[in-house]
Amino acid sequence: MKKGPKKKALAYLRRSNGVNDSASEKRQREAIDRAAAHAGYVIEEDGYFFDAKISGASELEDRPALQKLFAILEDGDYDTIFCEAIDRIARSTLCGQVLCNQLKEMGVTAYDSFGKNLTTSTDGEQNLIRDIMLCIASYEREKIVARMLHGRKRKKKDLKAKARKNNRISTKVEGKKAFGEDSKIEQAIIKKIKTLRKSKSKKHSTWGGIALALNESGFTNRAGNPWRMANVRKIGMANGLN
Repeated sequence: MKKGPKKKALAYLRRSNGVNDSASEKRQREAIDRAAAHAGYVIEEDGYFFDAKISGASELEDRPALQKLFAILEDGDYDTIFCEAIDRIARSTLCGQVLCNQLKEMGVTAYDSFGKNLTTSTDGEQNLIRDIMLCIASYEREKIVARMLHGRKRKKKDLKAKARKNNRISTKVEGKKAFGEDSKIEQAIIKKIKTLRKSKSKKHSTWGGIALALNESGFTNRAGNPWRMANVRKIGMANGLN
């Protein structure tokens, strides 16, 4: 631990989408405080910037706390920040590289809780390790998302099975009923269509003639509109006519 007056630094914390864990913020703070103290820095109470329920693949524009942190860093009063790990900055390789480069351009050094320099190191091997860690973080994010989706699908399936078992829902999905399935008037219309279609009168046996006859008899279609040839033909063919 470095002796003498401690320099001031800032801290960035992030919790992912769909996670509601107050212990996450506490764990990150404790890890950051230990790393900062070991490096001879102190982080004041208003120096913690926490993005709650923000994906690790989100850009700077979608992180309110990180935007505030960047605005303070641009003023030049601070040149050091701490985070628990590289995956708190990003769980996307490209996003992580962009954010780290932006910090580097401002002359800001970002340390993780193990004391690794994530932004301003000139050591090629250390920068390679950082990029590998970003790749691993990105891969872990994909696995987390896949597990969450699988869990949600399984839970939904279990709830449906339980509901069916308790007779709270029907296994049949009700859709639009066929014409004449549950209406005496529609059944009468179908009967009239069949009779007219089989009649010897050329005028009334055509689909257009049947539509005209239905309209003249005061029948309307399901929507309350006059019958048209296409409507009559569709119903007739659905009932075995040609």
